[in-house]
Amino acid sequence: MDQKTSWVKRLFRVSFKELFVRFPFSIASALIATGIASYITIEEFDERIPAVLLTGIWTAALGVLWFTALAFFGERKYRNSLVVQFGGLIPIALFAFYIHQHLIVDEASAHVMSLFMMLFLASFVFLIISAYIQKRDELAFWQFSKWLFLRIFLAIFSSLVLFGALALALVSIDRLFGVDIKDKYYFVLWQWIAMVFAPVFVLLGAKKMEEYDADESYPEIVRKFAQYILSPILVVYFIILYAYMAKILFFARQWPEGSLAMPVIIYTTVVIITMLLTFPWYRRGQTTTATKTLKYLFFSVIPVIPMYFIALGIRIGEYGITEIRYFGVAIGLWFTFVILTSLLKKFHNIRIIFGSLALVTFFSAVGPWSMFNTSYISQSNQFIQSAAEDGLIDEDGMFDVKEFLAYRRDYSEEKRTRNIVRYLDQHHDFNRVIDLFVIDYTVSGVTPDEQVKGQLNLYHGKKTAKEEFFHYYGNYPQEFYGIEGYDRMMVIAEHYQDSTVLDKDGVLIVGNPDQTITVTIGDVVLEKDISDFVEIAKDDEKREFVEDNRPLEWNLENETHRVKIIVQNMSGEIVEDKMTSLDIGGFVLIGEK
Repeated sequence: MDQKTSWVKRLFRVSFKELFVRFPFSIASALIATGIASYITIEEFDERIPAVLLTGIWTAALGVLWFTALAFFGERKYRNSLVVQFGGLIPIALFAFYIHQHLIVDEASAHVMSLFMMLFLASFVFLIISAYIQKRDELAFWQFSKWLFLRIFLAIFSSLVLFGALALALVSIDRLFGVDIKDKYYFVLWQWIAMVFAPVFVLLGAKKMEEYDADESYPEIVRKFAQYILSPILVVYFIILYAYMAKILFFARQWPEGSLAMPVIIYTTVVIITMLLTFPWYRRGQTTTATKTLKYLFFSVIPVIPMYFIALGIRIGEYGITEIRYFGVAIGLWFTFVILTSLLKKFHNIRIIFGSLALVTFFSAVGPWSMFNTSYISQSNQFIQSAAEDGLIDEDGMFDVKEFLAYRRDYSEEKRTRNIVRYLDQHHDFNRVIDLFVIDYTVSGVTPDEQVKGQLNLYHGKKTAKEEFFHYYGNYPQEFYGIEGYDRMMVIAEHYQDSTVLDKDGVLIVGNPDQTITVTIGDVVLEKDISDFVEIAKDDEKREFVEDNRPLEWNLENETHRVKIIVQNMSGEIVEDKMTSLDIGGFVLIGEK
């Protein structure tokens, strides 16, 4: 009985009362994020999800880590962390206000997602080091970090087991009693387990800071992980990187490719993790194979780092800075800093590794020097340069929109300006290049950026658009408020069998064996010959399968109806020159004359 009690106490160091006293804002954030996520899942919004709900999810999810970090920081520095956590509401509110402005415009904003991921990572790293910013006890910091990571892994495993058990229970209830539990409720169950149970499970094991300071244990599983998992990875990537360096230096005699970046990141990361896992051995003066080779592992990274920067520099020189390339440079600088400081300090300071990573991540995400602002400036400049090189600037120095629309449809070769337009549309806006376009500033309710997107046919469904401004471009628009000339729009975004592409709301679209598409709307039957497409889409080997991702528009009409099919992608199987199946992704616009 005593052993069982001791085991439970070791697993749950914190009572529920103490949990809510120490981490009230963290628990509240987890409950808010999960509640909103479950509400969205259950409601199944047919139209756009309200920006305020999305703002709530992003902000509350970030708040779980942010407030937990402040709680540990406050406990260490002030003994009472509630005031510190309360002060943390200010930056969280600023984050919520900022992303809400972006989500009003685009619910799937790539900028918001990237910013959230960067700040989430910065908050997590800050959480690791928060209690040891001022306390210079490297071994105690190592013990706290060890506890946190092991606890997170245990929480993930426990969450999966709990979800599996409860999901099987729901399945049994469903089949035995015919309750008809919908799939979305399984997702809701997972949300509560992953977003509430998991963080609570981690925090229930949070000891007082003094206990980590006195802990001198070293789990055997950590040593075996470093020895039997990380060591083979290091050997493999060492061979790959140095073989590649030998190739470009002595045989190919060429600049390194951009694909070098990922192996360098993996190898350097594993080297640093190996040092972190073996830190207690090294600090206590224990002589092992790992501690003996640690210095040489760090030296082995030094020749690789310049090749990494050269590869990134070539890409940036050719195509400009993007968020990913910016962060690649930032991580490279962090790697350089960690390698040099670790060697100079003889591996006696590991807090600086996490502290510097938190700063690099945070300052890469926030400020005029951020990855977002820098990439925006760079790609806007790239747009001007590329448009001029591609002959898309007319005699008056303005962007030739008509020429671009024809240029964009040509998928026979890579089009640099087309790619930059897509990037600016998805990640930023066109305000920095607005002088290249004819803008009517007397139009109310439509910003200059929206006018440019309208001219370039980058329609995202925000406003009523004329039919000629609607065209496929990259992503599914999220909603439509009236498209001139059409009464309704339907999305084709599923996998259809037996050549039936769409069958709902009184509309039937069928791909026929004679390589035609038939659209039936009530008593109206429209037909389109797609044999030309099938022939074009076949590859040189004449496989019995065709697929293509080029934008296509098919216009069908008779005396009473007009139908426009905007095809984003299409695939089908051809057997003996007959089409036996057809899959289409895109949109159908239907209007009555």
